[in-house]
Amino acid sequence: MCHSISRGNCPLDLAARNLGKLSHARWLTKFDIKREPSCSDGGRHVFRVIQLSRYLNNELKAVIDPVIKRNAYFCHPENLLLAKLSDDRPALRQLGLRRILKARTKRSTDIREFVIPELYFDASGYYELIDWQNFLVSAPALLSTVTDGDIRGFINDTRTCPVDLL
Repeated sequence: MCHSISRGNCPLDLAARNLGKLSHARWLTKFDIKREPSCSDGGRHVFRVIQLSRYLNNELKAVIDPVIKRNAYFCHPENLLLAKLSDDRPALRQLGLRRILKARTKRSTDIREFVIPELYFDASGYYELIDWQNFLVSAPALLSTVTDGDIRGFINDTRTCPVDLL
């Protein structure tokens, strides 16, 4: 189905199928995730769900917001840092890289507890979904093989996305 939609060409047997009920919001988010399935896109997907849910009435938001909060794994600071590294805006990529370098200086031998963060539903971008001051931000484990020198090089290179190199 996704291929048909993206290509604009739907075979007759697919067009004749009865897919059953699917909410419009669920369809939109499913298609977004199929188009951009990388873990570095997770924070942006959560933000998109929040944006779409803001059009609902308050009664429905009272039901949906706790579900979004419970499932906001991609809004953990490490995952939002990955999203920043793959952002189109060089300033956000550079901020993400600087935060990773800072987090690497505070290395701990303790086992990190994965805590789903409190979300700020009025955020204007995925990078504002959490209060960064309330977290001991650690470097994403996915970047453990990337050296500090390489990260410093990425800060000055606005064309290269470090996540693409993994």
